[in-house]
Amino acid sequence: MSIVTRIAFQKEAVISALKVSFIVGIILNLINQADILFSLQFLRLNAFKVLLTFLVPYLVTIYSTTKTKLAFKIGEIAAISAKLHCEKCNETHTHVHKDDKIPVCPKCMENTNWKVQKIKELNLMN
Repeated sequence: MSIVTRIAFQKEAVISALKVSFIVGIILNLINQADILFSLQFLRLNAFKVLLTFLVPYLVTIYSTTKTKLAFKIGEIAAISAKLHCEKCNETHTHVHKDDKIPVCPKCMENTNWKVQKIKELNLMN
């Protein structure tokens, strides 16, 4: 399973995405199909639109969560434990643990651009 897929299926990411999609999906359905909903003509509802108005916020939330967890910016706190390499110099490697402050590359300093090389022990149920 890829790194992105593993992060996307973490319990906390899925629950967060479901909450967002539920709230945003209801609001979008009320905006897009209010006339049908308020007139109680449910057979006229466009099932594809209903599905999309819940699916799109879910997917956007999963994408945002995954992208955020894979962004290792210097000075920020690591969302996951990982082995990183500096893309700027392509020489330096480091390990960070979840909740560690992300260091600078000793060669690149403020120009550090960390990329994930390997994720450590990512549990799908956490």
